[in-house]
Parts: sequence; C-alpha cells; structure tokens
Amino acid sequence: MFITENGWSTKTGLWDRSRAENMRRYLNALLLAIEDGTEVMGYTVWSLMDNIEWIAGSSERFGLYEVDFESEEKTRTARLSAHVYKRIIKNRIIEDNWEPKNLKISKPKRVDL
Repeated sequence: MFITENGWSTKTGLWDRSRAENMRRYLNALLLAIEDGTEVMGYTVWSLMDNIEWIAGSSERFGLYEVDFESEEKTRTARLSAHVYKRIIKNRIIEDNWEPKNLKISKPKRVDL
C-alpha cells in the first residue's frame, strides 16, 4: 500500500492544531496496520504547501506551509503542523500533544535589498 494525499484542510492560520492532531492519529493508525501485517511502501502528507483547489480556490488550506497568495513572492511560512511532522520524521516517534517550546510562528517580514 502507498498512501498519497493524506491531509486536512483549514481556512487559514499558522497554529493548525487540528491538522497536526489529525496527522498524529492517522500515522498512529498506519503504524497499527503495519504491526498487523499490512505492507506499507510509503506515505505522503497532503500537502507540503497550500495550493489552488479546482472548486474551492485558495479558501481551503491543506499545506504544512502557508502560502501568501496575495504577495508577489508567494511567501511560504511553516505552520505548527510542519514542525510536528518534521519532529516525527526526525525522531521516528509520534508524540501525542507535542508542540515546540518557545516557537514564535509569525509571517516573515519583507526585506528589500
């Protein structure tokens, strides 16, 4: 089995706890399936960055990274879920309710050179 496009949409915002929690629950269920003998070849989260959906346009946000579609640069900013997923991948463990300490999630400021 190869899991593709597993994700959760939100309207907007960088503190996407619902997406992070959904990802944890899904990955825990996937681990249980593996323990029960299911052959899992891969998993991809949907999606790395916000995108344009055919029907909803940019109103539904699926990305681990928020994209500012109004800016010329289409600035991308890591959401809470990006930090959670990074930790899961790096440490190879799913920690319930883990959130980074002292993390200030804010949109980057534009720097003119």
